Amino acid sequence: MCWLIFAFWLFVPGLQGEDRAEVFTQAKDLIAQGRATEAAAILSGLVGKASKDGEAYLLLGTALALIPKRTEALQALQRAVELLPDSSQAHHTLAMALARFGELDEARRAYERTLKLDPELRAAHGSLAVIMAAQGDVDGALVHFAEALRRESDAAAAARYHYLRGKLYRQRNMPAAAARDFERALQLNPLLAKAYLELGGARMDLQDHSGALEALRRAVELAPNDPDARYELGSAYLRAGQAQLSLEHLAAAFRLQPDSRSIVYALARALQASGRNDEARPLLERLRHMAKVEAFHNPNVVKAGELNNAGIALEKEGRFADALENYRAAVALNPREVSFRRNLGLILCRLGRWQEAAIELKEVLRVRPGDLDATRALYIALENIHDNDYADPGP
Repeated sequence: MCWLIFAFWLFVPGLQGEDRAEVFTQAKDLIAQGRATEAAAILSGLVGKASKDGEAYLLLGTALALIPKRTEALQALQRAVELLPDSSQAHHTLAMALARFGELDEARRAYERTLKLDPELRAAHGSLAVIMAAQGDVDGALVHFAEALRRESDAAAAARYHYLRGKLYRQRNMPAAAARDFERALQLNPLLAKAYLELGGARMDLQDHSGALEALRRAVELAPNDPDARYELGSAYLRAGQAQLSLEHLAAAFRLQPDSRSIVYALARALQASGRNDEARPLLERLRHMAKVEAFHNPNVVKAGELNNAGIALEKEGRFADALENYRAAVALNPREVSFRRNLGLILCRLGRWQEAAIELKEVLRVRPGDLDATRALYIALENIHDNDYADPGP
């Protein structure tokens, strides 16, 4: 169940008045059906008649966040917190909405207020850990991941926390600790393909090449259409001198993501290592063509920069949809400028479009592996991808 729906379901105590109860029931049913726009419409009427009804504002904010209508949602949830200052769930719902909209500093403060009111709220510990990790507060993140895991009884949620903490350990160059967390995540959820992918990387860092290949093979078995899994397994085979085995996976990665220079280059190398130079030549030509396209776009560098700068200004004004269009146009004109693609990924995060954001941020990290902003944003995007099932596109 979506995080905001779940948070509100936990919260609502006894309802006052048959009409109010009927509106609440109808609104909750609509939200559960993915019809958040309709739910918001009927709840707006309720809060208009009862401006001090904190529970109504809380449910209205939940619906608006799912549409998503950022400004209106946050206004409603802030009002709910004002009316219900001692409610940990009101603060928690506000914190989740702030995180969803990319307001990490405010979300962090809201989670901290939540935990002062209810230190046992395990989901708040986990979400706060994710935000701290994204902000570079590794020590704080590790503390709250431990607190979340100490309280978490749900295997899937615990697996996710182990997975995320493992990624944090890998970023800290602690591959042994990372591997232990990924292994524990897989004990709890054996179908977590991305944990196998990360475990493969951690084992490679530990020079456990056979163990790495085993993990990467399992990642591909579980997610055969993941270009990252295919690329990593193919690259691992290639590094091990098994070019023939690498070809299947690098070719699959190329089919899935033909515009990735890293994938094109790796596939060309694998073909050359297999003695298939004739097949490698078109790929090498493709790489040269990609470089020519980049050079062709150079006259548009100034225009792309102007579009990017306009996007930044629009984002500061809160006009996120307009900013998105400017960033997209900037990337189209100058696709190799990392900062433009990073801005595109970040605005997609702010708009809650996590799948698209993850694609752009991963490409940034292919070109610039140490990019801190992209790493942090990707961390948040991957955590939130599973929360979009109930998003309402609106009318």
